[in-house]
Amino acid sequence: MKGNTLLKNTVLLSIGTLFAKGMQFLLVLLVSYWLTTEQYGLFDVLNTYITLLLPLLSLATGEAVFRFCASAESIEEKAKYITNGLCITSGLLVLCLLVLFGLQKAGVTGLRMPFALLLVSQLYNYYFQEYVRAIKQLKVYTWNLIISTCMIIFFSIALVYGMGLGLQGLLLAHFLGYLAGDFFVVFYTKIWLYLDRKAINGRIAKEIVKYSLPLVPNNISWWILSVSDRQIIHHFMGAAANGIYAIANKIPALYSSVYTTFNVSWQQEVVEKMEDPDRGVYFNEIYNRVMVFLFTLCSGILSVVFLLFSFIFDSRYHEGYLYVPILLSAAIFASQMQFCGGIQIGLKKTYENGMTTIAGAVINLAVNITMIRYWGLSAASFSTLIANLSVAWLRKMRLRKVVQFKYEKKTWFAAAFYLYFVFTVYICQGNMLFKWLHVAAAAIMFLIFQKEFLIRMMAHRGRSERGRKCR
Repeated sequence: MKGNTLLKNTVLLSIGTLFAKGMQFLLVLLVSYWLTTEQYGLFDVLNTYITLLLPLLSLATGEAVFRFCASAESIEEKAKYITNGLCITSGLLVLCLLVLFGLQKAGVTGLRMPFALLLVSQLYNYYFQEYVRAIKQLKVYTWNLIISTCMIIFFSIALVYGMGLGLQGLLLAHFLGYLAGDFFVVFYTKIWLYLDRKAINGRIAKEIVKYSLPLVPNNISWWILSVSDRQIIHHFMGAAANGIYAIANKIPALYSSVYTTFNVSWQQEVVEKMEDPDRGVYFNEIYNRVMVFLFTLCSGILSVVFLLFSFIFDSRYHEGYLYVPILLSAAIFASQMQFCGGIQIGLKKTYENGMTTIAGAVINLAVNITMIRYWGLSAASFSTLIANLSVAWLRKMRLRKVVQFKYEKKTWFAAAFYLYFVFTVYICQGNMLFKWLHVAAAAIMFLIFQKEFLIRMMAHRGRSERGRKCR
């Protein structure tokens, strides 16, 4: 990838994100044995509530703080945005009480307190992730992920397996894990140095809210695109079906974490490239390189997914194997959405992101609700794919004046290679020899396609090691 900063930030974030997601994936394997499909399905539903409530409770102020601090020139100026953003987020925590009453009416009173605690710890973690990006402390961002994940796994083993607390224990374990990450960020970065009571004023708060408010419907729509399927499945098909679908989603989620790692550093890169006269050419070049990487990576994922469902996941979840290719394809289009969304954030056009995401949410709900009675879990998968494809196309069209997105020959070839692997999941289900041949083919093709990228990675690592020796 062009630009040492983009590569350096992506590599740094990859360490934490891939470790965190890998360990979380291991936890899913353990939890799938400790909890019933109904319990895990309910845990997944409660998690989707949290992902919906986070942008509502914070008004997406963290994202606004990152954007304004990225162009701020002094610590004092950054402190104004960080202080006011934290005040807005903390002030809205009173809405947690509404969550408690809502859960009481829903008949899950035993989970009210663990759920509320998890919501609070994740809310601050959500804000602190943007805060450390704002002060350009990406190492802290990485360590926050690692510490939170390790603590979640430790407390999950202790509370769920050791003490037999079941679903309640799993919620508490996640609360304690995120809380540990929150304390690490607070004390390591000495956040109090960026907080100033005198900086609290209505003008700055209004500026933050003006930028972040369009992100709220955007984030709600993103929630509908990403996880509303599970709410609909839970309503129409029950918690057990939702548990199967949630497990199927874990593989695309693992892939998405790889792209999210890049996307964090990509947003920072876009802000710095906004004044570049050749930005359109640069954006299209990065777009093609990213898509080639993602297509070849997803081909590799599809080649080994049979191992997970045949030998690792409990047999109760085997049906989820059929939905992975569709959900993984949807995740690729979600990456295109985020790539274009990063450019819109750099342009400070949050309204554009919001409108396209809302359109996708409407498509997702319409297809899902209409077809789930007839197609079951397949309808949920296809609704996500169709909606993500639509939003990715809309955003590209809206950005035509800034960048002309065009697939290069290498990108088209990588896309065709990926489609081949999608079809082989369905046509080679019983042939183990072909499956192992496909694993080898995917590995070879990844090395061929990513030769240049791997060479750059090794060169970057070599320069880093020489730098440390010189010091």
